[in-house]
Amino acid sequence: MDIRVQLSGWFEVAARLTAKPKLSISIGEENTSLLHLDADPALSLRESAAGSLLSSKSMPHSPLSFEKPSPSRSDSSSSSSSSSMSTIQDALRAACSSVADESEHQAAHATRTRAYAFSSAPSTPTHPTPPLLDTVAPLTLALPEHTLRESERLLFEQCAAALNGVECGRVDTIADGEGGVYLLRAARSNVPLAILKPADQELGARLNPLQPCADASEDDQPPQQQQQQQQQQQPRLGIVPGTGALREVAAARLDRGSWASVPDTVLVRVAHPAVEHSMCTPDGRGLLASLQRFVPNACSADDLSSSKFSVCDVQRVGVLDLRLLNTDRHGGNLLVQRAGEAEPRLHPIDHGLCLPTTLSETYAEWQYWPQASVPFDAATLRYIAELDLAADLATLQELDLPVAAQRNLVLATLFLQEAARSGHSLAQIANMMCRPCPGRGAPSLFEKLVAQAQEIDDDDEDEEEQQHRSVVSLEAPLFERFRKLCSATQLVQRRNTC
Repeated sequence: MDIRVQLSGWFEVAARLTAKPKLSISIGEENTSLLHLDADPALSLRESAAGSLLSSKSMPHSPLSFEKPSPSRSDSSSSSSSSSMSTIQDALRAACSSVADESEHQAAHATRTRAYAFSSAPSTPTHPTPPLLDTVAPLTLALPEHTLRESERLLFEQCAAALNGVECGRVDTIADGEGGVYLLRAARSNVPLAILKPADQELGARLNPLQPCADASEDDQPPQQQQQQQQQQQPRLGIVPGTGALREVAAARLDRGSWASVPDTVLVRVAHPAVEHSMCTPDGRGLLASLQRFVPNACSADDLSSSKFSVCDVQRVGVLDLRLLNTDRHGGNLLVQRAGEAEPRLHPIDHGLCLPTTLSETYAEWQYWPQASVPFDAATLRYIAELDLAADLATLQELDLPVAAQRNLVLATLFLQEAARSGHSLAQIANMMCRPCPGRGAPSLFEKLVAQAQEIDDDDEDEEEQQHRSVVSLEAPLFERFRKLCSATQLVQRRNTC
């Protein structure tokens, strides 16, 4: 935005609020500046430009720089400039006051942008959050738009409109969690819209506002010590910090037909002053994050007796968790919706710790609930049998999840299908797939069968097959051998050993 005031002679006063966090004021012709002022936006525009910074007493202490006119200017011009200084100051006051009236929200945004760019300490944003500068897109898709489901597209469009509208929506920090989690609200109604989780602010990630910033001297440490520190920061074995956003999106997409009621989730890039560090990324595109539709809820499953939940809801969540080898299913991430006297409904959230590259960490609290011991009904058995592994693999490959995670999804689904077909209940299948103490103790039956199939696979694999092991294919001999090992007869024989 430019505001220019033409004075007598060749002087011109220009006040500009730049895209950078500063107010730039210059006096002079189009290509010649006699006076230049960069005002700190931490002060109001009126105070910095039209007030004390232009007074004669504060001149030496203000961020002013005088530049000589070009040699082509005559002495009379310089004399005119000196005699007109008071007039220039009056014009500056008028120009800057106009800038203040029209751009106060931009100056406030610039102040917060500077604070986030130069301070690593967490800070509480002021609400309501003002609109962003025109040069910054607050919310953009990180995946091609054509890959979105219709419900995902509507979620993104609704949230993008709220962040970029004339009356900008709010972004609140949620204190409950182990990383950076933000609640996006609509502008006028203040209704919650979505939960935002930046990948670089997850547990163990480099910009987690709840953890100390990484020491710059870590690069000088021995590789063994660096590896040890990285392992200590891992939220779970087989889950690399900073990949939870991808897993959140994968879980929502693998919940085909919203069978388990996982909320719609999309992968976005966010650049908003209320989201720490998002305004100062090297590429200027903001932080990669998962954006999940907010689920209105009365409480979590931790707040009610497990007997309150339906067999259908518990088994649907259970089927999803076993397929994803979820390492973090507990009552706190099962939201409960209640509508009058109707039976409470479960909505699973927080899937950043699913799809691990290992098999030893799977854990689910529901496996000890009585609903998990009820035999599957016909609809559930049909859903399990018709799971589309080719589509599931394509989903994980599009998100570029690790090959080991892709392979584990296929193995877990095959085991679930064979076990369900042989008549096992959800609780029995969970007992065969999970260790009593996740990550410790003897391997589960599922792990043993996978290890046995991999040993056979390694013995029979030729050099050409070994070169293509980085690409997961349903035609791989490993899966056929594993399916044979998990045939219904063998599972029935092992049923009493679980």
